[in-house]
Amino acid sequence: MTELILEVYQRDSEDDAVRDVVQQALRNKREQLPVASIILRATTISEKTEARARALTLLGTIGGVKAEETLLGALKEESI
Repeated sequence: MTELILEVYQRDSEDDAVRDVVQQALRNKREQLPVASIILRATTISEKTEARARALTLLGTIGGVKAEETLLGALKEESI
């Protein structure tokens, strides 16, 4: 189920209702998501900027303390 939610999220639906449901589902499934690998993708300098931006956006959606710390760290970087 978590994989399906992530797949729908990555499609970037233009329908606000769909996007809201998917974002809430991701927040509810936060504990089942590979947050550590998402954080790694978001913080790896050698990763393409677009991939890092997608990972940071996903972290902003799922929330949580680790996501928040990563996002605040990214704000301090000149490369973002």
